[in-house]
Amino acid sequence: MRVLSVFLVLVGCSANSGETVPDAPEVLCAVNEPRAVVLLRDPGSGACHGVSVCAPVHPDEAPCGGSCGSLSEQACFATSGCFATYTGTRSSFLGCWGTAPSGPVHDGSCLDLDAHTCSRHDNCAAVYRETAGVTQFDHCTDETGGL
Repeated sequence: MRVLSVFLVLVGCSANSGETVPDAPEVLCAVNEPRAVVLLRDPGSGACHGVSVCAPVHPDEAPCGGSCGSLSEQACFATSGCFATYTGTRSSFLGCWGTAPSGPVHDGSCLDLDAHTCSRHDNCAAVYRETAGVTQFDHCTDETGGL
């Protein structure tokens, strides 16, 4: 399993689609049916990671890629199910990501939300910090200002 994890890290975020990884190895489920691996975005780090579709519990994380990924900052604000992400300041737009499957939540305060809860809100923006090459969630804010 460790070899599979290393492989997924190497190919993970290079894929543009959030649906399946065509060149990822198949994973055998309990009933020996081959299943694909999907890439999900960890809201705490912003990194993509592979999860077998036959895993008993899927994290509440949005697929990597998808229709939100190609949106501009302003289009991201206006699109239901998408939220803007930044590194440090509003001038450092990281990208537009899809909300977690349990969302989208369209209203409510963004103040003091953790990474996962922020990723459910399409009225919020997630701000990440980079330290020594590692990206981590810093805070959640309204998508229209106040970074």
